[in-house]
Amino acid sequence: MTAGIILFLVIAVFGVAVLFGQAKAENFYKFFVFLIFAPVLAAIGWNHALWFYFGLPLWAQIVCLVLLPFLALAELSVVLPKVAWLNTILGHLFDVLAYILAFPFRILFRAARLLAKERQRRSLDPFRPVVGNRPPLEESRRMTSQRSNLFD
Repeated sequence: MTAGIILFLVIAVFGVAVLFGQAKAENFYKFFVFLIFAPVLAAIGWNHALWFYFGLPLWAQIVCLVLLPFLALAELSVVLPKVAWLNTILGHLFDVLAYILAFPFRILFRAARLLAKERQRRSLDPFRPVVGNRPPLEESRRMTSQRSNLFD
């Protein structure tokens, strides 16, 4: 119904433009064909997209919903390639997405490293005098004994 009203308004505006000599019918042939067939093709495409979407399993519907903003942003960047604010928004969104996706792996990796450090038992060297602020560890004694002595 609304497509018919829009088509009628466009034809009326075009008729008035022709009456005043501002437009020629030859220049608008492709535009008229587009106005006639575009609403029909858009309705058919929309119905098929909904039919396809509701036929998908739940996990695929969720994936489609997650990918929908990225497809919209990709379409915007194709339509408006040199818009600076769009490129900055896309850059920030990409950074946020990368952080959100990488955060669970980063926290698991750091927690595993912390647990591995906490599980290591460090034994104190009972024969080394404590000098300075480091504790007397046996590992440091092993490392010093492995070093070559210039005077041996």
